[in-house]
Amino acid sequence: MITRELAVNPRFRCARLTIILSAFALALAACGGGGGGDNSQQPQPSPLPTPPTIPPLATGVKPQLIFGGTIGTKKQWSDGDTSTGGQGDPVDGIACGNAVETYHVHAHVSIFLNGDQLIFPKLVGIPTTNGVEKCHYIIHTHDETGEIHVEAPAAGTFTLGQLFDIWGQPLNTTTPNVGGIQDLPIAIYIVEDNDTAAKQYTDDPKNIELSKHRQITIQVGTAISAIPVYDFAGA
Repeated sequence: MITRELAVNPRFRCARLTIILSAFALALAACGGGGGGDNSQQPQPSPLPTPPTIPPLATGVKPQLIFGGTIGTKKQWSDGDTSTGGQGDPVDGIACGNAVETYHVHAHVSIFLNGDQLIFPKLVGIPTTNGVEKCHYIIHTHDETGEIHVEAPAAGTFTLGQLFDIWGQPLNTTTPNVGGIQDLPIAIYIVEDNDTAAKQYTDDPKNIELSKHRQITIQVGTAISAIPVYDFAGA
């Protein structure tokens, strides 16, 4: 009689149904069911790209910028200005005349192509005829060290863009072109006196000032392992 009464008791049937449904819900949740899907299977957002790191400064003895020397391993360009550069006429409002050293500072430019340091040409800004110097632009080079001479009647703001215009070579990071080397990634780093690390320059490189002992490294193509630092040898 007890067994039959339980079998037909609505309360017992309701309780049993509740237990069964609860057990089913727990099992469904454990299996990731319930129509919500398995969150672990949802596509995950791609991680943000790692920002490029700035190469460390070179260690050891600083190479000296010796007048008449050469720095670099590959000669990419001929000496002097190109035919579209300074040939005696004013460039960017800068005349070519006699050297005046009232304001005289030195900066340095290094250009690397896929890890090889290119030799910066001599006599940029010093046009010659039959080997005889005709005149000097305020911004010029004397040798192949990459040392940039700024010699002017008075202090002013003289830029990397003016140097490249006098040289007659392009300098553009928007449509990559450095001295005719095109379509490769470009990074530009600046080191000041007593810096312990370089800073990356991301604006228009033509605006970089050629200030005293500023060292500008232009990396074209693959990354370099270290940024060179030079001794201006008192100049």
